[in-house]
Amino acid sequence: MGGKINPVCKTGGDMQVYESKDCLNDVDSRMTTFCRFHYADKRDPKTTIETASMMGCQKSNHDEPSSDTMRTMKAIAAKNTGLDADNVVVRTSCHALGAWGSELTTDELMSKKMTSNCAPTFSLNEVTGYVSFSCRYTGQAPGESGKLGSNANRVWSGQLATCSRAGDADQQESDVKKVAQRMMGGLEGGIDISKIQCTTTELPRP
Repeated sequence: MGGKINPVCKTGGDMQVYESKDCLNDVDSRMTTFCRFHYADKRDPKTTIETASMMGCQKSNHDEPSSDTMRTMKAIAAKNTGLDADNVVVRTSCHALGAWGSELTTDELMSKKMTSNCAPTFSLNEVTGYVSFSCRYTGQAPGESGKLGSNANRVWSGQLATCSRAGDADQQESDVKKVAQRMMGGLEGGIDISKIQCTTTELPRP
């Protein structure tokens, strides 16, 4: 595979993240798969030379790299080690992204201030805009006195960065309600997430 192979970003732990060639083969492609890969010299396969990550755009079989993704991994390993691609052993661990299963916990959403579709790299380069939300609670919850009551007029507002892609609307709504539930007092405070109503506005990144 010709041309330079440079990482597109780094994870929070400074792991290099690359983009698979299969993302360049289709103008309508979007990243669907995240793989960690370890490579080693075929003559000493138990010794890992380096660990990196790759984003792929395959449309199925997200638990393993596509043929294009594997070729890209081997090319990276060869470039970084000086070995011939045939003398490189690559071990992988892959999973689906975004709507295919990378749902963040409430703690992760509160910490990252990003929606689930920005996982796992949380790269600012992938941010497409910001979801502003205003939520109300329509159920009853314990007040300061401990008695149940309702306050449907109170509004909780906030904003999350998003790496929006087609088909992510339901996941973003779920993310927003999780954050709102925590702002309202959380499950431990008697807040039923099914009784949270939110309006959202997605603003494009400047």
